[in-house]
Amino acid sequence: MDVVAAIEGCEDAFRCTEIRQRGSGATAAAAEFAEPCGIAKVMRRAELAWRRELAAQTIADLMAEAPAGAPSRARRFHERLRA
Repeated sequence: MDVVAAIEGCEDAFRCTEIRQRGSGATAAAAEFAEPCGIAKVMRRAELAWRRELAAQTIADLMAEAPAGAPSRARRFHERLRA
């Protein structure tokens, strides 16, 4: 999760644009939008689950699960990039 946050930032992946307040909802009272809609609620739960899963993993965990020879392949790849 630290790597994702460093690259992507800490903002949520889903950004609600409150489409309920457009079109026929534009004339509705503000109180009708006090609670997030069902889509926003589900997306928030998914976001939190995704972040928790990533936060539970470390780079060391990923390296331990990598196929044999993966570190040397990664090193060769990075060496080619620098050449």
